[in-house]
Amino acid sequence: MKDIRKLTYRDFYYATLDDFYMYVVKIMKSLNYTFHRRIKDSTTRRAEVWKLFNSEDYKVLVWVEILDPSLNLTWQEAAEVLRLMNDENMTKLYLFTNGNLDEDAKDILDDESNFIYTPRNIIEKLLSLVEVGKESEEEPTFKRKRREPDRPYGHALISEYFRNKEKRKEKRYITLSELKSLVGYILVNYNNLQGYIDDIPDLDNLGKGIIDELDKRRRTFLPLLYKIIGFSVNREFNYILVALADFLKYLIYYITAIIEYESLENIENYKRELTKSLNILEKFDLAFYDYINLQIKEINKSFKNLIKYTFSLVIFIIIVILLL
Repeated sequence: MKDIRKLTYRDFYYATLDDFYMYVVKIMKSLNYTFHRRIKDSTTRRAEVWKLFNSEDYKVLVWVEILDPSLNLTWQEAAEVLRLMNDENMTKLYLFTNGNLDEDAKDILDDESNFIYTPRNIIEKLLSLVEVGKESEEEPTFKRKRREPDRPYGHALISEYFRNKEKRKEKRYITLSELKSLVGYILVNYNNLQGYIDDIPDLDNLGKGIIDELDKRRRTFLPLLYKIIGFSVNREFNYILVALADFLKYLIYYITAIIEYESLENIENYKRELTKSLNILEKFDLAFYDYINLQIKEINKSFKNLIKYTFSLVIFIIIVILLL
């Protein structure tokens, strides 16, 4: 990120949403707000609900709008903001844009409960944070001390869960269709989880709501890991079961490391390992259909051979009858 003391209006003209959003997060945190949930997200617009730190009840709408150079935020966008505030039952607004508002938009959003941040306001606010020492260029506003466990915290969680489960006497065989459905279900849940994690503004400052949500999602994967270890499948696809078990193991490690503030290096290592298994699982659909097509070809080939054999047998019988 560019040194805040060197920011100019030009830096905002061609800013991407993600780059611009970093300034939004700094300002909102300085006002003692924490991210709650996201409502809208596109390449040029983001709408979110933020809540006052340590308060579940006091919430505000944060609207971020990226405009092309020379364009202003118009009454249409302002009307959308008010409509969303009404839908979400919000009375307070923080609007951030890299441009300016036209007169109609200003009239619509003119309210003492609405706070509008254009490049001039954003630069002034960020500079004031630097001057009073609330903004550091090297350290985040909230920095939690991260841990380096001898074993992943997720390993202890899995071990404890398995210890309380009844040991299986034998494995249950599942069909390839069942395996395909299982893989699909887990990948959908993983993608939803990763989207949620990507939307967390600051992994060094997790609120109770975020931790509870991560823990709830983590505990949906524990029973799945236990079930998968107890399955067997067509020998040709046993590698998929192995990849699925590895994927879930490292996924639980990954989520637990975020919750327990393990080192960022550990988090990245777990993510790297689960990505290896993910690459295998994402190719399963293709392998599954290739296998089915091959089986169909084998059946057709056998059927054709059977027809040839039957036809030859019929001819032979006819010849024998004629010779009698």
